[in-house]
Amino acid sequence: MAASCKPLALFAPLKDRAKFAALRLDPELGTIVWENGADLAPEFLYDRLLVPADNSEALVARDKPASGA
Repeated sequence: MAASCKPLALFAPLKDRAKFAALRLDPELGTIVWENGADLAPEFLYDRLLVPADNSEALVARDKPASGA
């Protein structure tokens, strides 16, 4: 099966820290991409990351307590 039929297969090589670290920002796509064609949709990143106002650390949205909890 071609890699395009297995989208997650594109991310397997990125388990290698050196390959993962070779990401770049694609200004046309507005997101991060890797040489092997893997990329993350900007909406995916936005939905999962929150940056506090002081920019000291990023929080993963799913780890943020629900309002009123």
